[in-house]
Amino acid sequence: MVDVAHHELQPGDVFMLCSDGLTSMTPDTDIALALGACATDLNAMARCAVELANSRGGRDNTSVVFLRMLGGGHE
Repeated sequence: MVDVAHHELQPGDVFMLCSDGLTSMTPDTDIALALGACATDLNAMARCAVELANSRGGRDNTSVVFLRMLGGGHE
């Protein structure tokens, strides 16, 4: 199943796309807390998310992609 949502995009917004290997092992609040420590580096955030799922049992494959919205949109 794929969740779909529509949001206004702002420069600097960060989106996380992930498999249920992360979300089934870890509550959203714990994910947010863990990622807050490395929020400036998208690669570090991805590693942190996978490590978090693994530390919680890692019963499934975990895939994570982070996207940061850049500025310079249409005026």
